[in-house]
Amino acid sequence: MNKLKALLPVLLLLLLLLTVVPATAEEAENLTGGLTVKTVDKPGKISCITDGKYTTFWESSKQKNPWVILSSDQPIYGLYLCFQKMPDTYVIQKQSGEDWVTVAEGGNPHYHHAFFELDGVKKIRILSTMEKKNSMGFNEIFAFGKGEVPDWVQRWEEPAEKADLLVLVAHPDDELLFTGGAIPVYNTEQGRQVEVAYLTYSNTTRRSEALNGLWAMGVRHYPVFGGFADNYANTGKVKDAYKNAGGKDKVLDWVTELYRRFRPEVVVTHAENGEYGHPQHKMVADAAVECFERAADPMKSPDSYQAFDTWQVKKLYLHQYGEEAEQTVLDWAQPLKAFNGRTGAQMAAEAFKLHASQQGMGSKIKGKFVEFTVEETGAKMYPYDHFGLRSTTVGPDEAKNDFLEHIDAADLTHAEKVPAETKEEEPAQDETEEEPDTEEPDEEEIPEEPETDETEKDTDVEVEPETEETEEPEQAEEAETEKPYTGTAQAFAEVTAPEWANVELNSRGFLDEGEYVYADDENGRYIYVNQTIRVVINRTIEEPDPKHPFYCFKAHIWCDTEAGELPVTVYNNPEKPKSGKEFMRNIALNNNVVFATTTDYYIYRIKQKYPTGIEVRNGEVIFDDPHKLEYIKGSMPTYETLALYADGHADSLPNPDKSAGKYVEEGATQVYSFGPCLVKDGKLTEYSLNLTNTSYHPRLAIGVVENGHYVVVMCEGRIKRSKGVQMAYLAELMMQEGCTIAVNMDGGQSAAVAFMGHQLNQVWSSQPNGREQADILAFGTSGQVGSFEMADEFKTKRKK
Repeated sequence: MNKLKALLPVLLLLLLLLTVVPATAEEAENLTGGLTVKTVDKPGKISCITDGKYTTFWESSKQKNPWVILSSDQPIYGLYLCFQKMPDTYVIQKQSGEDWVTVAEGGNPHYHHAFFELDGVKKIRILSTMEKKNSMGFNEIFAFGKGEVPDWVQRWEEPAEKADLLVLVAHPDDELLFTGGAIPVYNTEQGRQVEVAYLTYSNTTRRSEALNGLWAMGVRHYPVFGGFADNYANTGKVKDAYKNAGGKDKVLDWVTELYRRFRPEVVVTHAENGEYGHPQHKMVADAAVECFERAADPMKSPDSYQAFDTWQVKKLYLHQYGEEAEQTVLDWAQPLKAFNGRTGAQMAAEAFKLHASQQGMGSKIKGKFVEFTVEETGAKMYPYDHFGLRSTTVGPDEAKNDFLEHIDAADLTHAEKVPAETKEEEPAQDETEEEPDTEEPDEEEIPEEPETDETEKDTDVEVEPETEETEEPEQAEEAETEKPYTGTAQAFAEVTAPEWANVELNSRGFLDEGEYVYADDENGRYIYVNQTIRVVINRTIEEPDPKHPFYCFKAHIWCDTEAGELPVTVYNNPEKPKSGKEFMRNIALNNNVVFATTTDYYIYRIKQKYPTGIEVRNGEVIFDDPHKLEYIKGSMPTYETLALYADGHADSLPNPDKSAGKYVEEGATQVYSFGPCLVKDGKLTEYSLNLTNTSYHPRLAIGVVENGHYVVVMCEGRIKRSKGVQMAYLAELMMQEGCTIAVNMDGGQSAAVAFMGHQLNQVWSSQPNGREQADILAFGTSGQVGSFEMADEFKTKRKK
């Protein structure tokens, strides 16, 4: 009995282990060799479907709903399809009596290698469901029994939403020969998000080989295959390569879309000379360089701009670019834990072996045929570990051994959060952490405003006691859960100046005489007031999430519209308003503007042969094209208007809904075409509530609280201290500031605001003044502009 008692704990432990430790799953049997295959036609090539070579294929003739039927003596639980030609839509069906029943659907996402789990069926039909005639073809089909399918069976995920590194090459296997261990090291060992894009898949066999090679290196996000043909311009010239590809614009649009869609921090691509002179290699390198700036320009490639917004790549590396002594040299010889000690170079070589059709292939170089291999071509002839930093927004490399050098860890998709100790060493981060403390006094004052609102509600409630009993608890609960209001909005009836401003206002919120100016750069507080205008600006640090803090400038402007005080357009060249450009802060400085902001695409519209949109400036119609005409390449995309009226109110409509002349007739003084409208009638618009664009960018919005009370919110981005803002968060900010209507305006490097002739926001190091403009929206004028002492912390210089 005592022995039994002693054994009880052991028995209980064994029982527990049996319940929590799962049995090791058996590997699924490969049933492919025993399949009977029947096709809609061309039976002579049926054997190619299951020969496992990938270099052969079966393809049906073009017809309505082509099909392939597979029969097996044993139940099939896994089906792996490697398409040679894939229909846009297709289904997997099992036989039920005389009928076919669909058990799975394919085609979306568009994976040429696709795996389907089945429930143990012995007869399967793969059927194209496209409405029009089409052909269907396979390089390979594999069938498996019950259990775990082998690791080489690919189960792809969709292409990355956000890439750390974009590897851009011309053909399948170029990523191995000329970037070596980049993919296994960064994607699999470091866990970074690497997206691979091929200009052309060359042919269906090479596409399958590319997928096999990437999968073997640990890539799980499906690559991009461009729709370009694989050809060799005999002249060897880049211009002829562009011509063969359908024109330079077509290639640039494709690369620009890659940059904007995947938003990579770093791009790695071919050598300028195309390694051994391949014109498509040279073309890809040339396009990568040109698109470094093109992707950040909203005027370029409007289709991808509307789909993905602009994007500024931070670093672009070209293979073997520049002097060897200045090149960044990567180490592909380090053992990798992810591959049991094999190196990045070894993994690239193993992946290259899966490109079966390329074994023994090569090119005549300097009059002698050279067979391509990773070990010789990549490691020795054209060193796959040497790259030059062709373009950068984060400065030159110093250590020169890492593609991600100087890339902020917070911007990397799979990066760990940077420890606080590390952040404190960076001056920009110090400022970010200290400033919220200086803003606290303002935040402590804010609860007084909700109390005033509640008092007003209580007065209304006394008339209807039932409303008070049912709604008051809900309001109290919301007040506890909502974030404290940090805006600067004040109703016209509330005419006290901020506590930090040593000025007394009259009953209308202005001065009886003179003017008052105050600027506290350290704490981000600015005010100007005279007899007809009051400008109050607060700089805050927003942190929607730890990885994306940004500096935000929130300006509230009250105008005495009865006295004729209104925002006006100021041109750089009033005599020729459709020509000439200058930095925004300089236009403001030269015209003594108190507060100025950039607006919409005007500078770009005036440069186009076909300007579009509703544009009114100071009551004068500039452009009256509501975009009802068919879209013409080079014309400006338009969304919704922002119309500012002489009585101080604002409105926003879809561009085609009202002509410029009608706006002027109804009293509009300024009309802009941009958008989208974020807030209308005091509520978030349907667009704001259903946003799919989640990218982080510098953004600017203009809104109105009530007649004569304007709001401008400028959110920095694309710089070290500010990562940018998502459109949805910008909409919430405009709501917090009390706007009843608000519209998104031109962002990116174009967005800037200035106070007393000084630019407040940072743009980026290579463009500290932002982009040049032809006009600005101006609030108030003062003789003190230009002479008022104020720290110009961004060291912006006047253009000479």
